[in-house]
Amino acid sequence: MAGVNRVACGLRRGISSGVAVVLVGMGWGVVVRGQDVHFSQYFDAPIYVNPAVVGAHPGKARFTLSYKDQWRAIPAPYSTFAFAADMPFLQDRFGRGDYAGAGLLVYYDMAGKTNLGFQTTEIRLMGGYSKALGMSSRISAGIALAYTFRGLRAEDARVPDQWNGVRYDENLPINETFSRAQYVDMGIGVAFMGTPSDQLRYMVGLSVFHPFRPDISVVEQEVARDKLWYRWGFHGQLGYSLSDRFSVLPGLWFWMQGPHMEMVASALVRYMLSEPRGGSGLRHSIGGGVGYRFGDALYPVIRYEIQDFVLSVSYDITLSPLRQVNKFRGGLEVMLSYVLGAQDRYQSRSPRF
Repeated sequence: MAGVNRVACGLRRGISSGVAVVLVGMGWGVVVRGQDVHFSQYFDAPIYVNPAVVGAHPGKARFTLSYKDQWRAIPAPYSTFAFAADMPFLQDRFGRGDYAGAGLLVYYDMAGKTNLGFQTTEIRLMGGYSKALGMSSRISAGIALAYTFRGLRAEDARVPDQWNGVRYDENLPINETFSRAQYVDMGIGVAFMGTPSDQLRYMVGLSVFHPFRPDISVVEQEVARDKLWYRWGFHGQLGYSLSDRFSVLPGLWFWMQGPHMEMVASALVRYMLSEPRGGSGLRHSIGGGVGYRFGDALYPVIRYEIQDFVLSVSYDITLSPLRQVNKFRGGLEVMLSYVLGAQDRYQSRSPRF
């Protein structure tokens, strides 16, 4: 294996701690341990962060489409597609201001190229209950149950067994049998939300995923099974209206998963171009800002809102040592959300998350 570089991409996802995949034509290898997918725009992916916030929006239902393309400039890119939907129900049934929530999250993640990569598909069902604490605050709890498929496409794989002492010989067998990991998983969370004034809105929460550390091994010969590290984290968001048209929305997200830590901070602004008057008219705003994933990337954000649709686009600018390889080109992320029947959206000046 002399002369073959191994890049330990310890940010997320894993095939197996015992397998090195050497990318064709580049001399780069990737050793990836089990870690979850991540987004930059956590402010637009609330139920991915915490199942306790399922149904926490002003409409009958919320739908979100997400796409993230990362590290396209290197031989081991990542592509993530996600769809989320959540809704409140049983409003005021068991208490004034209380509601239950239900949600669905489906995502597909591809790490690597089409014929040499690790694929993950997850279907996650969520349920929660939110209890009003007076007129201006509430506490919520939620649970997520997931069924996950993980597999490795290795048609173009090169492994140590194909090293003949001089070079790689594609005619040598790889002596590995790959299987497909399937497992049931879960997550739990709590959140505290409030609107202490007509101008201010906040949300803080804590969540834990993979408490039973499911087996994600895809190499049948491996004796020591590869367990997915449990992940815990907290998050906080704030929305404050400085005027009828201008508001600020800072946020912070922190995760620990095994030996890996991820902390993301963002600061957004929103300017209202127009809003309904007397029950009619069009809500129209523009905004943007910047976020930072500590030790990894800086990302500018542009947001456009028209009525009940919000389109948000960001681009990761790599600042870690990986920038020497990808020339600062981290990746594009796009999110589109729609809130159906947002009846009380305009009753408060405080900005919605």
